[in-house]
Amino acid sequence: MIPIKTDVDSFSFFTLWHYLSHSAYCSVAVWEHS
Repeated sequence: MIPIKTDVDSFSFFTLWHYLSHSAYCSVAVWEHS
């Protein structure tokens, strides 16, 4: 298997996107119920 930088970048991007989306969702939920 030859490591492909694009795959690593995509994995990192989706991981970051998932983290940001989860954080934003929690922030909105807390704000709405405060």
